[in-house]
Amino acid sequence: MPNNWTIENDPPPNNASGDVLDGLEIAQISGGSGGYSLIDSGGVQLSSTNQTSPPFTFTNVSIGSQTWNIHLTKLPDGGNGKGKWTLLGNSLADTGPTDGDFTAQAGTGMGEERDKSKPGKAAASGQA
Repeated sequence: MPNNWTIENDPPPNNASGDVLDGLEIAQISGGSGGYSLIDSGGVQLSSTNQTSPPFTFTNVSIGSQTWNIHLTKLPDGGNGKGKWTLLGNSLADTGPTDGDFTAQAGTGMGEERDKSKPGKAAASGQA
């Protein structure tokens, strides 16, 4: 089972506002009580949950000046997951809808190799 999934906003007709979420990583937390972390491309943890299986939501995730809720509906063993995002507040009031769908692509995460010495950090950058 992959330990990481990379978010990719679904293509049109899905709302393109969610494109800023592309490349965020959902990483399974090993040890302790388990759960999942949401990590940006720089390896910074944006949110986490102690839920050990979907469905779950990363709430109040700040990206730039916007705040998001990112809801995972499924993360199947060895396969791509699915979810929905919601942009909170009025920051898109003049540009249209504030929610959409995404695919969570199964893989190793942000790079081909993970730097085991730094949790949440990838040894190489780029989408898996």
